[in-house]
Amino acid sequence: MNVSSKENKKIITYQKGFTLIELLVVVAIIGILSSVIVVSLTESRMKSRDAKRVSDAQSLAKALGLYQSSFQRYPIQEIETALTGMDAASLELKTNNFISTIPLDPLNGQGNYKYYYQSDGNSFILRFCQEKTTIQGLTDGCDNTITP
Repeated sequence: MNVSSKENKKIITYQKGFTLIELLVVVAIIGILSSVIVVSLTESRMKSRDAKRVSDAQSLAKALGLYQSSFQRYPIQEIETALTGMDAASLELKTNNFISTIPLDPLNGQGNYKYYYQSDGNSFILRFCQEKTTIQGLTDGCDNTITP
C-alpha cells in the first residue's frame, strides 16, 4: 500500500535587518565612546593652553629681565595691573624692543586673559592664570606667579 501523503514542511523565513534592541545597543555604545573622546580632547586642549600660558609668562619674565639689564631697574608699576599692551609697563617693553607684542590668551586670542604685573623697580611679581594644570608647582586659577 502506497499512501501518498503530503509532508507538512515548515517554511522558515529569515528577515533581513536589525531588531530595535540591537540598534539601541549600537547607538548607546557609539554615544559612550564619543563622550569619552570629547572629554579626552577637551582636557588635552586645556593642558595645551596652560602650557602656552606658562611659556608666554616666561617670555614676559625674560623681557623684564632684559629691561632690567639695560636700565638697572624693572618698569615701575606700584599697583598690580593687567599687561594689555596699552599699559605703561607693556609700552616700555614694546617701545624699547624687549618684546614685540604682549601675549594674548590662547583660548580666544583676545585680551580677555591677562598677565598681571607689579613692580617697585627692584623686583617684580608676574601673576597669571591656569585652566587646569598638571604642571608641577602650578595650580588651577590665578595664583601662579613668576618672580626674578
